[in-house]
Amino acid sequence: METNIKHIDEAIYGLGADKVIKKKRSLMPGLLTLIVGGAMVAVTLMPSIKDTENLSFGLLFMGAIFAITGLVLLVLVLAGSGGRPYYVPTKEFLKRTEMYYDGQLLGKVRECVCKGDFARLAEIDGGMGTGVMVVMYRGKKTGTTFCQVFDYIPHNYEPADEMLAFGKNGSDYVLV
Repeated sequence: METNIKHIDEAIYGLGADKVIKKKRSLMPGLLTLIVGGAMVAVTLMPSIKDTENLSFGLLFMGAIFAITGLVLLVLVLAGSGGRPYYVPTKEFLKRTEMYYDGQLLGKVRECVCKGDFARLAEIDGGMGTGVMVVMYRGKKTGTTFCQVFDYIPHNYEPADEMLAFGKNGSDYVLV
């Protein structure tokens, strides 16, 4: 089944650079952890610290742990994927959530998503089926939500609807 509907992962970046961009996490936590660990190890090399073996060993051990943790954080950020969706207007990363439902519930799921009724969507018992998938990208600060319903066509999930964008208006979600 050939469809002209864009997948949410493509459509979300097609909104424009003033809405959603791909952004990597900051290097600062890894760098700071590495620097603190290196400083702790360097302190153990001072002559006045060498007199107290327990303190020297403790600083060396903790410094090594901090330095290794910092290195791992840096490698994860640098070697990771190209980035995550970042919603520019509210300056926040969007979290991806996937929910699965039985194929017979496609109509009910589509209705909930089109209305922005995510509370009712969460209450639907998906059973053991994976015939329908809902992918949502949601911001924590404002509740801005981008979502799309997918139908399982053997060996692949195909978009059933266009991507929808919702903003939080009180306790309700409204199309933006």
